[in-house]
Amino acid sequence: MVITEQLNELPVKTYRWLKVNGLTLPEPLELTVQPYPKAYLTFTPMAGLTVQAMPEVHLKDRLGVDHAAYGASPELVSLSETQHNAGVQVHAGRGVKCPDPIVVSYQCSSDSPVVVDHNVIYGEEGSSLTVIFQYTGDGSSAVHNGTLKVYAQPGAEINVIRIQHMPDDAHHFDSIAAFVGEGAQVNFVHVELGGALSAVNYKAELQARGALDISGAYFGGGKGRLDLNYLAEHYGEGSSSQILIHGALQGEAKKIFRGTIDLKRGARGSKGRELESVLLLDERARSIAVPLLLAGEDDVEGEHAASAGKVDAKKLHYLMARGLSERQATQLLVEAAFQPVLDRLPSDAWRALVRQELGWRLSQCPST
Repeated sequence: MVITEQLNELPVKTYRWLKVNGLTLPEPLELTVQPYPKAYLTFTPMAGLTVQAMPEVHLKDRLGVDHAAYGASPELVSLSETQHNAGVQVHAGRGVKCPDPIVVSYQCSSDSPVVVDHNVIYGEEGSSLTVIFQYTGDGSSAVHNGTLKVYAQPGAEINVIRIQHMPDDAHHFDSIAAFVGEGAQVNFVHVELGGALSAVNYKAELQARGALDISGAYFGGGKGRLDLNYLAEHYGEGSSSQILIHGALQGEAKKIFRGTIDLKRGARGSKGRELESVLLLDERARSIAVPLLLAGEDDVEGEHAASAGKVDAKKLHYLMARGLSERQATQLLVEAAFQPVLDRLPSDAWRALVRQELGWRLSQCPST
């Protein structure tokens, strides 16, 4: 399949000359989907929890929701939903509390360079669970294209952690949709550390008193390109959303952040907040932010902010005066910026993994 569409389009377009309405691939991307032979699923069995690799039984009868459009592009979503070579279906029954996380780890390699996964997480009323997705690779020409649908029924709490640290020449496409029921809570934590091109798209629909929290961290180096798109649609009264994204760019990396909070008519008393901040570690790095607030209701609250700046020279000098090299001091300051996201990871082991990857990628830049 050849991918040619424009990706991550804004729900409300702005001036075309700004070139922020969507991501245009520099050249068509050809994907050949082959079987994925590796084991990728780890979990602790328990009563009321069903976990299946490669979802063969769909949840259409159980869901009872409208499958609205979502994702980086219709082309990518269709490929993942109909031609996937990996995936997992998770179902937590009513009132089931899962104490241990479910871990799904996909790895691109020279013999399996393309991972196309379709994943579904469903939590019935009053359930709670955590699912961790890891994307990595050790081969060239790695490509990941994935979809994830999260269904949180009333009172459910679903936590999703996504950590991407693929090779520097990889392509990474993520399309995520969340349906947040009445009084439900969906929390996303995602870390983007690799890839020549990463396009990430999150969309959530919130019902009455539903809550969405997205905490993200990204690092771009070399000539890498990151394209991040978030959309929170508030339909129910008293719903809340929070999108907090922190990043760092070095070399000639470029990033576009698109964040939209859409407070629909009828979403009285709802609140939405989004914040994106980035450290620019190199004069050549480029950061673009497009935060949007849409309000179709009067009694709502919305807040958005975006900031970009260099590493504080005084802080850098202070750390270097105490024996740290410039690279070590820079890494410490970047980790400090990432700390709100690192704190959301479920264990010290996952935090150590991110710090190790971050340190390695910072060390590849001659300027630090």
